[in-house]
Amino acid sequence: MNKFAVFNKILIIGYPNSGKTTLFEELTALPEFSQHFKLQTDDYKEYPYVEQLYIIMDELGTREKWIVEGIQGYRLLRKYIQTEDYDLKPEAIIICESEVHVPDHKHDNMIKGLDKIWEDYCDLEKDLPHIFYIVDGKC
Repeated sequence: MNKFAVFNKILIIGYPNSGKTTLFEELTALPEFSQHFKLQTDDYKEYPYVEQLYIIMDELGTREKWIVEGIQGYRLLRKYIQTEDYDLKPEAIIICESEVHVPDHKHDNMIKGLDKIWEDYCDLEKDLPHIFYIVDGKC
């Protein structure tokens, strides 16, 4: 059994090219996650940036089991802190990192923003979920 299977709400975040999608595809292919709603935030890029988060939040609704992957996951964390909407609170956060794929300079501002959201989340959240770091596919 996969060690993440004990969690109902899993958020996979990380910088661009850090392995988020690969991990998401591996996890969601496992039978343990067949009952989880699966959402990749990149699937919502067709919508205006501001609206993406609200559409994703509507998709999650009051679902009891979900796996969310992508950059918008950081915004979900921020929205959870702002609203204390417990339907948005992950039980586990998997942070993907890569020593192989280093983001290029065009991502510098985005990374600063992601880091700021993460810092704020860790500072403000009173009951942090289980947090796992995966570097180049290894926990």
